[in-house]
Amino acid sequence: MNINTTAKVKKGIWAVFKYFTLILGSFISVLPLVSCVITAFKTEEEYIPDYKDHNGKYLSPCLCEPFPPE
Repeated sequence: MNINTTAKVKKGIWAVFKYFTLILGSFISVLPLVSCVITAFKTEEEYIPDYKDHNGKYLSPCLCEPFPPE
């Protein structure tokens, strides 16, 4: 390969890297906004946490009572 071809390959790799980072950065910056919009459409039941498993028993005693008596 001559010098011109090597320079073109380097420019091409740099361009791919640059646009990849721009697309990735824009996705990361828009993701919190999308999360807020999705959260805005939750119903009242979805806001209430459900700490019970399918049998009706609590998953952990720590979730029932934060400060158990000694």
